[in-house]
Amino acid sequence: MKAQKGFTLIELVVVIVILGILAAVAAPKFIDISSDAREATLEGVKGAMKSGNDLVYSKAIIAGQESAATYDVDADGNAVASGGTAAVTLEFGYVPETVAGVEFLLDDNSDWTAVAATGFARVFPEGITTSVAATASVPATSQCYLEYQEATATTKPTYTVVGDGC
Repeated sequence: MKAQKGFTLIELVVVIVILGILAAVAAPKFIDISSDAREATLEGVKGAMKSGNDLVYSKAIIAGQESAATYDVDADGNAVASGGTAAVTLEFGYVPETVAGVEFLLDDNSDWTAVAATGFARVFPEGITTSVAATASVPATSQCYLEYQEATATTKPTYTVVGDGC
């Protein structure tokens, strides 16, 4: 009698079922990576804002204006000469929590949208509906943003990434 080579129908069905189960378990992890990308974008924006704000603060220290409640600077972060136009008014050496302040730190705004309200500014990644609540304690409709709160006389600025709804 000849020895048979190959798989039986049962063996093929079992392999197909196992592959189906593995695909069902693994697929959701790979299908929704866009939310991870948005959250990573926010982390990148957070790092860029921190670095930019540290450089601006360094220039304010050099100018002796790090404690000034307001200090007008040009697009390069230098003191505005008499009669010049300010790009932004620093508060205690850091950029304010305004759209202009966020745009001062982040040159390219094609991947994000900044929105400001009383007490904070929020940066939303591309593709997320932007909305700002009335106060910092009330969350925005979208739970995918970077929140920036400006410095005060006694505190440094804060950066908080909210990525639950990305």
